[in-house]
Amino acid sequence: MFSMAGGPAMTQSASRRNASNILILQNLVAVWRERHDSRLTLRRLDDHMLADIGMSRLDAEIEIAKPFWRR
Repeated sequence: MFSMAGGPAMTQSASRRNASNILILQNLVAVWRERHDSRLTLRRLDDHMLADIGMSRLDAEIEIAKPFWRR
């Protein structure tokens, strides 16, 4: 089977696999963005606010220093 472009047509299972991979990638990027945003928020908190959420300034600085792809 060939596509309109002249190459082999994508099978239905390959198409589903590609769609699944795209969703996985979208979710991963969303998680990375959330981590980045959370770390920016931590940076803005003063020591009193950090204490309210059970974190020290050192804990916050360690978390802030992590790259977005690390938990």
